[in-house]
Amino acid sequence: MFSKIFGADWKSPRRYVILGASLFAIIFGLLCVLFVRTAESIQKSDEDSPLTIAFSPEVLQAAFDKDKQKKLLSAEFKIFDAEKAQSEKKYKVGHEAFSEAVDELSDLLGTGSQVTRMIMLRAGEYECHFRRWKLAELYFEKSIQEPFSSAVPKSFPLLARRWLTYSLEREGKFEEAIECNKKIVELAKVLSSDDKTSLIEALTQLGNSYDTNNPEALHSFNQAISLIEKQKRAHRNDERDSSVYFSRGYCYLDLQRNSEALGDLNAGIALDGDDSLAKAYRGCVLVRLGRCPEALIDFDKALEEKDKPAWMYYRRGQAFSALKKHQKAIDDFATAARLSTSYDTITRDAKNAKSTREPLLQEAIEAQKKEESLLSVHAT
Repeated sequence: MFSKIFGADWKSPRRYVILGASLFAIIFGLLCVLFVRTAESIQKSDEDSPLTIAFSPEVLQAAFDKDKQKKLLSAEFKIFDAEKAQSEKKYKVGHEAFSEAVDELSDLLGTGSQVTRMIMLRAGEYECHFRRWKLAELYFEKSIQEPFSSAVPKSFPLLARRWLTYSLEREGKFEEAIECNKKIVELAKVLSSDDKTSLIEALTQLGNSYDTNNPEALHSFNQAISLIEKQKRAHRNDERDSSVYFSRGYCYLDLQRNSEALGDLNAGIALDGDDSLAKAYRGCVLVRLGRCPEALIDFDKALEEKDKPAWMYYRRGQAFSALKKHQKAIDDFATAARLSTSYDTITRDAKNAKSTREPLLQEAIEAQKKEESLLSVHAT
């Protein structure tokens, strides 16, 4: 049998060479299969990772062309320079490196390639890091220009549009951000997995882009929570689900629908008990409902965190005031006045794409004076 297959007698010295070559071919074949399976696994689990890009057809094809190899390496080194510049906070160096890398990749692989789009996205993230929102917007816009090649992951437009929305909101372009979020919802409907995570996140993001008193915000949150309840997937410490309950709770809070706000905040905190902001907002609802002792527990927990904004002290002061604990109310109002900044409250005018920011300073000072007068009356 051996001689028929390999053309040599089993006792021949050549058998060692033949067996060795055969064994090498088998091992090499198995390694190739393993390599392919690994690439498929990486792409399936994380379509936007650097390894996915390295395994993409356009990069593998370019790797066999010497001229393209040099250009790819040049672009790669520029990307490394940009990443290093970000860690060293050298904006101009990184900005120029990313700009050159994008230009080189666009010339080499085309603006529609998976790699070029991913580096455009990364360049936009870099500009966001340094608060260059307009430049970030331009990169994100370029990264989602159609048509898309088959090599581009289906989830990429979703990711890029999320970043685009982020930059638009920071520029004060709220109407454009809302339209972008609507497109994200439509994309998520197509790409949605069995547990509807992408669609729930997209609906939550759309709801958050509206003013809380806009009926469309409540409509988006209702759709997201309806999907969660249909899935019956909610479980403890699941931030995916808690965030939409918190968002709808804040919406109800602004609409003075206090009982409904309390229900949603309770549901969100049951899923994610570490969210101090949600506890502070629940404290606000409890004060409105006249349940001030419970509110104080929430405010105390929220103020244990490192971030202690002025408004939390102000709201706790209101709870103390309702309980006639005037000195404690005075202390909290004084702290609120001392910490007050122009970012305490934010009122957005989506129609005119403008933001106005108002401090709590005056309100806190007036509340403090009122408590001091009440304290003096009780003292006499």
